[in-house]
Amino acid sequence: MKRVVWFIVLVLISDCSISFGQDPVFTQFYAAPLYLAPSFAGGNGETRAILNLRDQWPKLPGDYITYAFSLDHYMDKFSSGIGLLFFRDEAAGGLINTTNIGFNYNYNFNISRKWKLSPGIQTYYYTKNVNYSRLIFSDQISRDFTTPVSIELESLSTIKPIGHLDITTSLLAYSDTYWAGFTVDHLLGLNTSLKNEGGYLPLRISIFGGGKYVISQRRRSQIQESMSGAFHFMMQDKYRYLDLGAYYTRPPIQLGLWYRGVPVFPGNPNNGAIALLFGYNLKNLTFAYSYDYTVSRLMTKTGGAHEISVAFEIQTAERKKKRRMIPCPVL
Repeated sequence: MKRVVWFIVLVLISDCSISFGQDPVFTQFYAAPLYLAPSFAGGNGETRAILNLRDQWPKLPGDYITYAFSLDHYMDKFSSGIGLLFFRDEAAGGLINTTNIGFNYNYNFNISRKWKLSPGIQTYYYTKNVNYSRLIFSDQISRDFTTPVSIELESLSTIKPIGHLDITTSLLAYSDTYWAGFTVDHLLGLNTSLKNEGGYLPLRISIFGGGKYVISQRRRSQIQESMSGAFHFMMQDKYRYLDLGAYYTRPPIQLGLWYRGVPVFPGNPNNGAIALLFGYNLKNLTFAYSYDYTVSRLMTKTGGAHEISVAFEIQTAERKKKRRMIPCPVL
């Protein structure tokens, strides 16, 4: 019964739950580039593998665990980036599970001497199910403390998981010091006949961007000290979220500070978290950790959120020409 109660409570108060129909969001969204926008596939100019793990609200019995694994590669010959993304979200202690598997593609071209443009698209298969076996029903409880077969559980177990195709598109513009872009997700949900089948989340629009200021640079060692400012705006259903942040980078260390859910849009549930980020680079391996300190009405009840990302770059043969890289931070 306790699990049932927590299941209902979490569904009612969570900003990532099925009741509000919103997608999970990483604090280190630049460390989950293919989840943020398919335009980032191959963004490092090489081959890379990235693993992300987010543990949200660990103080609650039914916390949220989100995983992502991506593998992407840049093809010089075709001026294109390709990538594979696996994403899984386990909500309310594994009661509600979402899994996405998608293929990403983008094309890069110059629009001026300083700026490049990268339109991208992702096609993915989306599944969502409720694990009713994690609940205890009233007909499973008897006076002699045995656990008979639940009629309710047998009935619910016949419900098939939601599964369908979906599409994400994005556009990214960048120079050596600035970047800006947007993402539109759940495009197939715009089709009324498909949406009526159930399972299609509301259209999600993300707008992001920022700029980098170089403090100093050593040409021989190629060590660049810089400060970056960035923003991330997300709109889905009737909710609006704005995140503002700044980064300090001096290899091999990167530090970040974000205010997630700036309180400029009234009516959003559980607004507000201060995120501290730390990243360290060791040759081709980058490790990053972040913690969200909740400043909303749930401050003392949730335990915030912990997030870890690990990125591994696979360097190929030396390139004949230098490719302009996306200047956004790695966290």
